[in-house]
Amino acid sequence: MNTLETIYSASQYVQSRLEGRHPEVGIVLGSGLGKLSDHIQDPLVIPYRDIPGFPVSTAIGHKGNFIIGQLGGKCVIAMQGRIHYYEGYPMEMVVLPIRLMKVIGIRKEFTHFAAMHIINSQKGTFYIADTLVNENPDTEALVDIAKLAATSVRFFNEKP
Repeated sequence: MNTLETIYSASQYVQSRLEGRHPEVGIVLGSGLGKLSDHIQDPLVIPYRDIPGFPVSTAIGHKGNFIIGQLGGKCVIAMQGRIHYYEGYPMEMVVLPIRLMKVIGIRKEFTHFAAMHIINSQKGTFYIADTLVNENPDTEALVDIAKLAATSVRFFNEKP
């Protein structure tokens, strides 16, 4: 199965499980924010392992579920654990969950992650990142990112 087929197959599975819900906001719960899912009302849990072609998070503390329900008056789909490049997944699998959310209709997406090297920060401080800088010159990662960028326009304009 190619990348587009994987995205649409996984998206169709998730849509078939939504029970008429229409999530409009996607939330990626990073380390330390997983308990936010406890506040999602009328939760529907979809384990990643049940989704065809979907990667499974192996990071400690990442449960590996989509949680769909109401939060703050909006229907949300939250990721309990995300997929990481360092887990050995190719970049197209790392971004598959975000692309899946786009296909099912998400218009806004929030990602929580632990950022390193923040000077003079205090515990509990929030920052808005508008730029990500990868200081690790990993050639393989850069090649994967370049391939991803080359397929981005095609992804949002094609169906398998």
